[in-house]
Amino acid sequence: MYVRELVDECGSNWRQQHEADFMLPTLLSFLFQTVDALYCAVKNFPDTWTKAEPVKIVSGGTQSMYIRFNAGPDALFMQKSAISLTGDIWCILKRLNKEKLFDLEQPVSALIDLLDEFRDLRNFYAHLDERLSDLKNNGFTGSCETGCGIRYENAKECFHMILVGNTFYYTSQGKCLKKDIGKRSFRNVLHLSLDILRVLSKDKGIPIEQIYKV
Repeated sequence: MYVRELVDECGSNWRQQHEADFMLPTLLSFLFQTVDALYCAVKNFPDTWTKAEPVKIVSGGTQSMYIRFNAGPDALFMQKSAISLTGDIWCILKRLNKEKLFDLEQPVSALIDLLDEFRDLRNFYAHLDERLSDLKNNGFTGSCETGCGIRYENAKECFHMILVGNTFYYTSQGKCLKKDIGKRSFRNVLHLSLDILRVLSKDKGIPIEQIYKV
C-alpha cells in the first residue's frame, strides 16, 4: 500500500475534526502521491553513484567547460527524477502552507526547510539551457577550490558539472555549488514526510516505522 492511500483514509477525518479548509485533503493526497513517486525512485538508488576519483585540473581559462558523469543513463534518469520530484513536493507544501494547518503546521514547515536545500540544484536542471549557454552570468569567475578536483585560478566564466561519489558539483549564477544526491539525502525527505502522516493518523495504530524503508 502506498502512503497516499493511508492519507486518503485519514485526511477527511482530520479535516472534519479541525474544521479545516475543504481543499486540504485533496492537497495532502496529491502531496503523498508525489512523495510515493519519490520513494519509487529512491528505493532503486545504489549506495554510491560512482567510485570515480576526482579530476585533477587547474583552470585559469575563459569559458572552460568540464562535464563528468561517470554513471550510466539509468543513474541519470533516477537522479533527475528524484531531484524534480523534490521540487514538486516543495511547491505543494508551499500551497498547503497558505492554509490554516493546525497540528500539521510544524511538520509541513520542517519539510519545506529540508527541501529548500535541493532548490538550487533543481533550478539548475530546470534552467539547464541558460546554465550551459549563458556563461557570462552562470559561469564562475575568480579563484576557487571546488572540492571535485578542479581548482580555478583567475578563471573567467567557467562551467562544471561533475559527480564524485554521491556529491554533485556544479556552477550556477556565478557560484561554485555542491549537493549530496545520495540515497541518505532523499531518505531524509521521505522520513520527514511521515511526520505529516503521524499527525493525520494519530491513534490509528499505523506502523509508520515500516513505511519508506530504503
